[in-house]
Amino acid sequence: MEKDRIAGSAQDFAGKIEGTVGDISGDAKPQAAGRVREATGTAQNLYGQAKDAAREATDAAILSVTARKRLRRRCRTTRSVRC
Repeated sequence: MEKDRIAGSAQDFAGKIEGTVGDISGDAKPQAAGRVREATGTAQNLYGQAKDAAREATDAAILSVTARKRLRRRCRTTRSVRC
């Protein structure tokens, strides 16, 4: 799991709390600051998710290439009918 996802989730949660405190107290400044922090945390979380997805896609592509190389090598050595 990407550390940006964890930090983003924490920041999102803190922003929700700060916004709720602003709602309860009726103060606009903490409300606005909480919403900004929440949006920043959400963006950071989404960025971490995108990095995770890119890493997984890269790993899958590398694995696929490696598997094909192994299969070709095995076909050359065994001269199997399936190859």
